[in-house]
This record gives sequence, structure tokens and C-alpha cells, in this order.
Amino acid sequence: MKSIFASATLVVTLIMLIQGCTKEKVIDNEQEESQMVKIEGDWQGAINVPGQTLPVKVTFMEQTATISIPVQGITNYPLTNVRFDDPFLYFEMNIQNQKLIFDGSLQEEMIDGTFTQQGQVYPFELKRPGVREEVTGTKAEISVQGGTMSALIVKPEGEGPFPVMLILSGSGPTDKNGNSPLLEGDNNSLQMIAENLATKGIATIRYDKRGVGDNAALAMQLRGSVTQSRKKSFLQLV
Repeated sequence: MKSIFASATLVVTLIMLIQGCTKEKVIDNEQEESQMVKIEGDWQGAINVPGQTLPVKVTFMEQTATISIPVQGITNYPLTNVRFDDPFLYFEMNIQNQKLIFDGSLQEEMIDGTFTQQGQVYPFELKRPGVREEVTGTKAEISVQGGTMSALIVKPEGEGPFPVMLILSGSGPTDKNGNSPLLEGDNNSLQMIAENLATKGIATIRYDKRGVGDNAALAMQLRGSVTQSRKKSFLQLV
């Protein structure tokens, strides 16, 4: 009788422990989900590898997260093991039998930390994209190797012909308007140059490089001679 009572007591105890652990897990999951709300949405930035910056975009949702690396042809690739314990953030990218680790922290509207691949460690930084001002220019598109490239053309008022200036952004993820996810806020420097040149009677063409902005999907295509041909094609549109 005592043995039966002891067994029953043990079973009840185990059930209570299991229920308690399950409840704790549910609470932890709810807390983690509630914290994820703080970082939900798009984040843009770069991994700073030696000699260059590798632009990336990370999107956090309620239960999933994805990463895009345009220059490597990666779009909305699912992330795994995403953990956010404010302010600490950790997530992994498992691709081609490699585990890539992002380990960082949230500081206001910026996430920074380290990116690890095959024992090599590099800094990374992500920021929420700011609200951009209205983009000036008439959109134009031309067919290039790998797809379609878009540009913006700004013409002076009146009848042409006009002299034309081709505006190219600098190195890294700087876009056609002069903005970069690596810098705080938007300066729209190239857009303002285009607008000012138009008042002087000069037309301009500006476009995003392959892997940046509107032309992110063209990152994996060949450059070289293609770069020269697209310049000529854009000039014919003015």
C-alpha cells in the first residue's frame, strides 16, 4: 500500500514539474516574442571585410528572419537560431554546410557586433533605413546583361539639346542620391547636385550601381564592357 502511495506521489510530482517547466517555457517564448517587436522590420548595413564593405539587408518578423546580400546573389535567405534578449541579438545563417554567426547588440536604432565565418571575425553594422525625401528625376530603364537597369534623368526646363553629365556614386553601398546605409541619415548630395545643374542648363543621369538600391538584383552579373555600354545607352535617352 505504501509502495502504491509512494508511486502515485512520485507521478503527481513529475506531472507538476513537467507542467511547471512547460509553463516557464511558454512564458520565455512569450517574452522573447514580445521583445522581437522592438526590432521587427528592415535593417540595412554592411559587413566590413578587409578592403571592402559587403552591403546586407536583414528583415526581422514575429517568428522568422531573413537576410539579403545582393553582391552574392542572396535574397531573403532564412536565418536560424534568432535570439533577442534586449539588448543582445544573435542569429545564424546556415549555407553550403557553413554556419555564419552574427553576434551583436541593439543600441537605439543601430545594431552592431561581429560576424564570424570559418574562424574569421569581422565587424558588422545595421541601421533602420530613414524616411527618404521625394526622389527627383524621370525614371528610365535600359536592358543590360542580366536584366534591366534603371536610372533617373533630370532635364532643365525648356527645349534642348542640353549638355549631359553622368553622375556616378562613390565606392561601397552609396546610392544614386548620395546616401549610404553606413552613414547616419540621408544627405541627398548627388540629388542636390543634379537639381542645381538643371538650373544651369545641364541635364544629368544618375543610377545605382549593381548590388545597390534599385539595381540590387544585378549584382552577380559581369561588369567591365557592360558598364561602358550602359553609359552610352543612358546618354541616348536624354
